[in-house]
Amino acid sequence: MNNTKKDMTEHGVSMYRYRKCRCQVCKDAMTVQRKLYRKLKRRLYIPADPLIAKLEQIEKLADVDSGTIKSWRLKGINIYSADYWCLKYGYHPAEIFGQAFYTGCFDEEFAA
Repeated sequence: MNNTKKDMTEHGVSMYRYRKCRCQVCKDAMTVQRKLYRKLKRRLYIPADPLIAKLEQIEKLADVDSGTIKSWRLKGINIYSADYWCLKYGYHPAEIFGQAFYTGCFDEEFAA
């Protein structure tokens, strides 16, 4: 019998993604993985009002697409986007957002 990696892979997320297994064990594992990812993704958004105010103050709000600003006002800004926009104009994100920028960084849930 030929024991290849394919024969020895256990059922779960890996089998669902790479071997296209759709047994109940693999489906359940993938469902748990997706819920975990969604939970993390939602918590990485912060209110964008301080950034919008700062961009208005330095007269750079026109550099940002109006749809993007509308999205920021509606659901907040992702911390990675906040970091990008702050650094683009020479500010550290903590200068604009304060301690809110670090939300989630020190939670046990996010520790790697």
